[in-house]
Amino acid sequence: MMKLLINPLWRSIKVCSGLVCSAPIFVATCLGLSLTASAQVIPVEDFFRHSKFSGAALSPNGQFLAAIAPVNGRQNLVVVDLKGKSSVAVTAFAKADVTNPRWVNNKRLVYSTADFQAGLGEQRGGGLYAIDRDGQAPREISASLGTLIGNNFAVRRYSEMLSRIEGDGDEIFAVSNDRSERYVDVYRLNTRTGAKQLLTFDAPGGAGTWVVDRNGIPRAAVQVEKAEIARLWIRPTATGPWKMVHEANLKQSDGITPLAFDWAGVLYVSARAPGEDKAAIFTLNLATGALGDLVAASPQYDVTEGLIFDSVLKKLVGVAINGDKPTYVWLDDQWSRWNATLNATLPGRFNWLSRTTDTTSLLVRSASDKVAAEYFLFDPVNRKLEEVGATSPWLKADRMGEREFRRYESRDGISIPAYVTYPPKVERKMLPLVVDVHGGPWVRGDTWNFDDNAQFLASRGYAVLQPNFRGTTGNGWHHYRSSWKQWGKAMQDDVTDGVKHLISKGIVDPNRVCIMGASYGGYAALMGLVREPAMFKCGINYVGVTDPQLLLTVSWSDISNSDFTKHRLADMIGDPDKDKELVERSSPLKRAAEIKAPVLMAYGGEDYRVPLVHGERMRDALLANKVPVEWVVYREEGHGWLKEENRFDFARRVEAFLARHIGK
Repeated sequence: MMKLLINPLWRSIKVCSGLVCSAPIFVATCLGLSLTASAQVIPVEDFFRHSKFSGAALSPNGQFLAAIAPVNGRQNLVVVDLKGKSSVAVTAFAKADVTNPRWVNNKRLVYSTADFQAGLGEQRGGGLYAIDRDGQAPREISASLGTLIGNNFAVRRYSEMLSRIEGDGDEIFAVSNDRSERYVDVYRLNTRTGAKQLLTFDAPGGAGTWVVDRNGIPRAAVQVEKAEIARLWIRPTATGPWKMVHEANLKQSDGITPLAFDWAGVLYVSARAPGEDKAAIFTLNLATGALGDLVAASPQYDVTEGLIFDSVLKKLVGVAINGDKPTYVWLDDQWSRWNATLNATLPGRFNWLSRTTDTTSLLVRSASDKVAAEYFLFDPVNRKLEEVGATSPWLKADRMGEREFRRYESRDGISIPAYVTYPPKVERKMLPLVVDVHGGPWVRGDTWNFDDNAQFLASRGYAVLQPNFRGTTGNGWHHYRSSWKQWGKAMQDDVTDGVKHLISKGIVDPNRVCIMGASYGGYAALMGLVREPAMFKCGINYVGVTDPQLLLTVSWSDISNSDFTKHRLADMIGDPDKDKELVERSSPLKRAAEIKAPVLMAYGGEDYRVPLVHGERMRDALLANKVPVEWVVYREEGHGWLKEENRFDFARRVEAFLARHIGK
């Protein structure tokens, strides 16, 4: 085991808002970090290298902190003794990296692995491993998530921790696909012996989502048929039979999603009340499946997660809502006061609080648009706040750009939420603009957080627009549903209208605008060049779809045989046969002759989501029309870049490309 240095002083360095704030527990010297900020341009590497402290988790008794930190040049598991003010490297992998540490009890942890020095396409990580906090009694519970078989990534022997069992035992509740590669069951699993007890033998088959109650009994499950019908199954009592209480057609509604049980047996769910556009948090009548009390809602956003339980008080104490900026709905006065104190001490941030069973101390994850996540311990009794580590201490808040929320109206009247990150310390007038379009597209898009790519671009003098165009989830059913069969049409107009909005305000120079994105965002970048040749002076597409018809018909991608592709995708993009003209008009590949601006394109050689052929065909079509193309393939990567050297290389290419085409 490797010993790491801990600051021996723990001295009080300032008093803020009545709290005693201490020096960092986990000091930078133990990680070999330099905290000095250069007055020069921030290096590319500082934005895209891996974190130096992450995944912090407090033990149930609050005496130990698990985290991930560099050891032997890899991300390894470290445990800090908060009372003894010492730490130990629990793992010392030289050919793997630790991810997602979680406590089983006060002595034992589980974690997964990855390989951050291999490409994304080469990953065979995951799995579930257990170890004592002193590095003893390691055990492999489940090996890697899968292996590449032919052209399909097949999941095998998959296990994942669902929740811990209160007390000092070595068992956890876990989900595993022992009985089916496609679906999971719930097991009671011993992390020391590996023994498993199946808990869902008599449950509905084909369930992909499970919720256990506080006694570890599976009581709620969601079964999805052909990606079209979602059925909610409930066990009204711990020993009773399963009952199907709700069925939803996913083309018309997203149904009811069970989230968690409290200690009194109340089930909290996310759902849209009849006639309502936004999802909210409700209780559920276990006997009938009817929605009960409204717990938390937002007038502009779906509330689908964010429940905060206090295992000391044994109740739900709040809900975190991801709105324009993240915020809380507090259901407990004490937690509300704690949060107010932290907000006064760490202003301008979102301070996420959690505490464990046997301690009054709280773990705080604090971040903002300018501050990458930092971790603190908060003792509300002694009003003491101690820093325990920071993910990217080399990035200084006073050198980052402000991330502003904006809302503009699309040409057909839909309200589009967006974020604009500005270059630091410059006048917000006639700025060059990079439009960064998120992938998915049917995912929750950009939020108010620390965005390394946006901050990198802002540090180079560009304003960055990130629009949550229609189809972006979390903005209500209408916003989502209005995107169907709108690739290259209204979805693209939403992006264009955001640029026009900033130009009309005098913020953006209309002669210096570039568009970029990955996956669907790469598609939108190319389609932007097709539809708005006068607006966009260049485009950057990485791992982007170039032909929707190819996406819909290719047989060798990792989603080719999925139920979503078979039963839903044609409805959402367009049927390649019935909607042939629509699909072809929405294809950048088919309309390559309309592109005039220079393009940077990058792909992963092992990408099975958007195979390399998408990029190769687009490259050839552009070159045939004399369009300047910069082309790069990272052979070992998949649908994105994991290796630091590739992240650095691509960022440098983007920097040089933008400087040539829209720089000063």
